[in-house]
Amino acid sequence: MRRRPAKQQCWRYCRKSLVFGLNTLRAATNNFSDSLKLGEGVFGSVYKAKIFDGKQVKVKRLSTTSGFCESGENRSRRA
Repeated sequence: MRRRPAKQQCWRYCRKSLVFGLNTLRAATNNFSDSLKLGEGVFGSVYKAKIFDGKQVKVKRLSTTSGFCESGENRSRRA
């Protein structure tokens, strides 16, 4: 069985996520405030956030050292 290239695997995962700009995520998480931090794992930290339409979401700020998607992109999912 052939493995997919890393970028294809990332895209398959990321398609299920909502994508926001960094400025939007900073505003929604109060600049990634520790008071909104829900937890931390191997790939990065998870924050509680409220986006512009009032919906609560969880934002995962991927660590640049995690190697996930090769770029440390920020992704979020609906809570």
